[in-house]
Amino acid sequence: MSDDANDDVIPIDDPRVPEWVRAHGRRFRQPAAYVESLDADEYALFASDGELIDLVYLEEQ
Repeated sequence: MSDDANDDVIPIDDPRVPEWVRAHGRRFRQPAAYVESLDADEYALFASDGELIDLVYLEEQ
C-alpha cells in the first residue's frame, strides 16, 4: 500500500467499493482486504499484510 497521505486505501467491504471489485478480490488464495481507487473504475487490491495482489479495471464495451 502506498504511504502517500493523499491515497485513499479503504477496507474492501466499504460500501464505496463496487460489488464487482469485492467479488474479484474474494477469488484469490489470500483474499483482498483493502482497495485503493486509482482512477474511474480502476482499483488496486491489497492483502491484509499490505501486499499488492492485483490491479483491476472495468472494461467499457
